[in-house]
Amino acid sequence: MCEYQVGGSLPFEASSYVTRQADEELYQGLKAGEFCYVLNSRQMGKSSLRVRTMKRLQADGIACAAIDITAIGTSDITPDEWYAGVIDSIVSSLDLYGLFDLEQWWTDHKLLSNVRKFRKFIEGFLLKAIGSNLVIFFDEVDSVLNLPFNLDDFFAVIRDCYNQRADNQKYRRLTFAIIGVATPSDLIQNKRKAPFNIGRAIELKGFQLAESKPLAQGLAKKSRDPMTLLKATLDWTGGQPFLTQKLCHLIATEKSDIPPGTEAIWVEHLVKERIINNWETNDEPEHLRTIRDRILWSQENKVQLLLLYRQILHQGEIPANAQREYLKLRLTGAVVNHQNKLKVYNLIYSAVFNEKWVNQELKKSGITQNIEEFSSYSLPEIQAIEQAAHHALAEFQSQPLDSLITAMRAAQRLKTLVGDRPVEDYPTVVPLYALQTLLHQLSLNPLLTPNLTRVPETCRYRTQLKGHHQTVWNVTFSSDGQYLVSAGEDGTVKLWDHSGQQLAGWQGFSGGLRSIAYSSKLQQFATVDPEGMVRIWERLGQKLAEFSTPHAAFHAYGSNIGPIVKFSPNGELLAIAGRDGITAVWNSSGEQLTHWKSHQNLIINLCFSPDGQYLLTAGADNTAKLWNLAGRLLSEFKTKGLWLWGISYHPNGQCVVTAGEDDRVIIWNLSGQAINEWPCHQTKILDVAYSPNGKSIATAGKQGTIRLWDLSGRLLTEFESIQQKIWTLAFSPDGKCLAAAQEDGTVTLWPVENLDELLNRAYRWLQDSLDSDFEGFA
Repeated sequence: MCEYQVGGSLPFEASSYVTRQADEELYQGLKAGEFCYVLNSRQMGKSSLRVRTMKRLQADGIACAAIDITAIGTSDITPDEWYAGVIDSIVSSLDLYGLFDLEQWWTDHKLLSNVRKFRKFIEGFLLKAIGSNLVIFFDEVDSVLNLPFNLDDFFAVIRDCYNQRADNQKYRRLTFAIIGVATPSDLIQNKRKAPFNIGRAIELKGFQLAESKPLAQGLAKKSRDPMTLLKATLDWTGGQPFLTQKLCHLIATEKSDIPPGTEAIWVEHLVKERIINNWETNDEPEHLRTIRDRILWSQENKVQLLLLYRQILHQGEIPANAQREYLKLRLTGAVVNHQNKLKVYNLIYSAVFNEKWVNQELKKSGITQNIEEFSSYSLPEIQAIEQAAHHALAEFQSQPLDSLITAMRAAQRLKTLVGDRPVEDYPTVVPLYALQTLLHQLSLNPLLTPNLTRVPETCRYRTQLKGHHQTVWNVTFSSDGQYLVSAGEDGTVKLWDHSGQQLAGWQGFSGGLRSIAYSSKLQQFATVDPEGMVRIWERLGQKLAEFSTPHAAFHAYGSNIGPIVKFSPNGELLAIAGRDGITAVWNSSGEQLTHWKSHQNLIINLCFSPDGQYLLTAGADNTAKLWNLAGRLLSEFKTKGLWLWGISYHPNGQCVVTAGEDDRVIIWNLSGQAINEWPCHQTKILDVAYSPNGKSIATAGKQGTIRLWDLSGRLLTEFESIQQKIWTLAFSPDGKCLAAAQEDGTVTLWPVENLDELLNRAYRWLQDSLDSDFEGFA
C-alpha cells in the first residue's frame, strides 16, 4: 500500500518514493569520487534524494557524513562556533567521538584561523581516521547566506580539496555533495576569488508519468484506472514532488467517488477547491507561500523577478540563460527549464501566481499601475516598452553597453508616448527604473565598458561630502539651496556649499549632535546637544545665543536618539522636543513661550507646518500628533509599528506622511484619516520626506536604500544601496538634489533626474565610453 508523505524527507523505505534520473546520476557520480551539487528550489525532494543516496553508498562500503547546516545555527553565532559546529557534526555523523576530543583539539590549534583549523581537521584527522572512501553531504547549504560573516574561505577549502587530488592521493578518497537552494556563484561571493566552479551539477527534474507508477498504487481504491488518475494529477502539478504527493494524498482521502471516465474533471474540481481557491488558507503544509516569499523576499531582485516572470506569463516561455535573475527565478520554484526554455512550472502556479497577482505585487513595489487607469495608451505598446526595459536589466552583466542602449530606446519610446506629461501620469515607469539602475551600475563599475578607466566627470552620479569622522545624524539645506549644514556623532557641525565644498566647521559639542536646524531668512542655525543645551549660531560660526532645555536631555538613550530642534519657516520660533515627551516652543532669543506633554515618553521627530502655525510630533508610541502652537491636540495618526522615525508635511499643508518600524509609508489628511499607504523596504524606514513640489516622497530604509515614490505608491527611482543606515533625508529647495546623512560619516548628494535628464546622462556616458559622438541611437 502506498502512503503519501506531504513535506519532509522521505525515509529510505518509503513506498511513495519516486526514483528519478537524478538518483542514479548522484549515486554514480559520488561513487566515482566526483564532487556533486544539487542546487534547486525548495520541496523538490533534495533531502529525500540525499537519504536514499547515502544508504546506497553505505551499502557499498563508502563512509558518509550528513551535515544539516541549519542545525548548526545562523542567528547570533560566531565564526568560531560555526566552524566548531561543522567539525562536531562530521565527527557525530561518522561516530568518531571515541577518537576525537573537539574541545582539546580546538585548544591545541588555537593559533590557527578557523579555515586553517577546518583544513587541518580534514587532512590531519579525518582522512587518517577513515580508511575507506568518504562522502560528506552538506544539506541546506543556502542557510549560510544568512550568516553575519563571510564563508568564502570555507567553500574555497572544499574546492581546494578537489584540487589537492593531483598531488595527494588520499584526497582522492574524499568527495563532497552540496545540496540547497542557491547558485554556485552564491557560494563564493567575492569576485576577486576563484569561483566555486568545480563538480557536477545534478539536475533534479519533476516526476514523469512512467517513473511515478509507485504513486498510482495508493489511487487504486479511488479509480479502476489509477494511471489515468495519476496522469490528471501530473497534468496539474507538472510533476513537482511536493504538490504531487499532496494532491495524491488529497485524492486518496477524499470521500466522494470518482465516476469512470471523469478523472480529469474530478481532479480539476478538487485542485480548484482544495488548493487554488483561498490558497493562502489551504496552503498547509506551506508550499505556495514559500514560492511567493522566495519571489518577494529580496527587495534588490524582487522587481526584476516579477517582471521576468510576467514576461514568461505573456509569452508562454522564454529562452533560458545563465543570467543571475534567470537562475534566481528558477530557484523560487515558480518556473522550470524545459528544453532550454523557461516556463511556469505547472498549472497550479499559473492559476495562483497569475498576471493579476504579479501586477498587484508590482504596484505594491511602486513599479507599475493598473493599465486600466491609462486607457488612452496602447496596452501592447506599454508591454513592449516594459519588456525591452526588462531585457536590458537581464542582459547587463554580459553586455553592459548593449543593455544601456536597449534601456535608452525603451525610455525614448516611452518619451514619445507620454510627451511632456508629468511622471505621475506615465502608464509605466519601468524604463526609468531600468535606465537609473544601469547608470548606477556603470558609475560604480566603469571597467565594464571597454574604453573607460574612470567615471567621467560629466557622468558622475553622486557627490560625497566627507568631513565627519563618525555617523552624520542630520543634514539640512538652506531655503535658497546655496548651503547645507550637517551635524554628527563626532560633535562637529559642517557648513557646505551646494557643490559640496566645505566652507566652515565647528567642533566641541560633547556627546554628538542629533539635530540641527537652519534658518535662511535669519542666516542662522540652531543646535541642541544630548544635555539639552541649545545654541544659535550665525552662518559662519559666531555664537549668538545659548540656553538650556532640561526636558530635552537624552543622555540615558543610545547615540542614535537625541533631542530635536526645528526652526519655524519664518525663523522666529524654535520647537524643541526630548526624552520626557515634552514639546516646547521658544523664540530665537532663548525665551520659552509654551510647552506641553506631547507623548508618554521620548519624541523621535517633529516638524512645523509650511505656514508655521502647527507642529507635527512623532513618538516611540507608534503615534504622530498634530498640535497648534498653544499645545492643543488637533489630530492623531496611529500606526502599527513601534516607533515613527520619519514625518513630513506636504508643501501645501493639507496632508502629512509618516514612516517607521512597520516599513509602511502612510499619507494622512489632517483629520487623521489614511489616504494611501504602501510597504517600502522590507525593513524599518528611518526617514521620509516630501519633495518641494509635493509630487513625490523619498524614503530611507535601514539597510541603506533610498527610494523615490509618486503619491500613488509607484517606485520612480531606487538609488544605490550603500549597505549602511541613512538617518536623515533632505531635498534641496528646487527638488533636484537629495541629501542623505549616513552612518559612515558621509553626506551623499543624489541628483533627482527626470526622463530627459536620465537620457542625456546616458548619451554622455556612451559618448565618453565610445570616445566619439554617439549617433547609433534611433
